[in-house]
Amino acid sequence: MQVIKPPRLIEISGPLFMSYPAINHIQYRLSEEGTGTRLKLIHRGYGEIPADHREGVGEGWTYGLNRVRQIAEAKLKSK
Repeated sequence: MQVIKPPRLIEISGPLFMSYPAINHIQYRLSEEGTGTRLKLIHRGYGEIPADHREGVGEGWTYGLNRVRQIAEAKLKSK
């Protein structure tokens, strides 16, 4: 399932990056904040998710979101 309401909301549900009996729901919400844009991410996973995956997913999201920030800031500087 997916919900896309440009330019503010994207929601995705499904097994996503997991090969276990699990379901995920990810929500990306964009809002104006000052002179910029805030990206709020919510990730919920349910099912038989191994402990090591549960513990490592936060590090993965941190890395991914930092890359999004780096790319967005680089694009702003190049304008």
